[in-house]
Amino acid sequence: MTGKNWRELDYRQAEGGRLRVRLLWNERSHNLAVQVTDRGVERVLALRDPALARNAFMHPFAYMR
Repeated sequence: MTGKNWRELDYRQAEGGRLRVRLLWNERSHNLAVQVTDRGVERVLALRDPALARNAFMHPFAYMR
């Protein structure tokens, strides 16, 4: 998820860098998303409830289906 309107609010790595998680905010639309890259496969979780952003960032797989 890239583009000039997206800003990275937070970033973390786990499992020796194999898992990368980014919390993103779109300054134009004010949408939030969590981007997870696991073994080179990228998944993006669009957050409908901003109150869930921190928890989704820390536990992204609990929110992905």
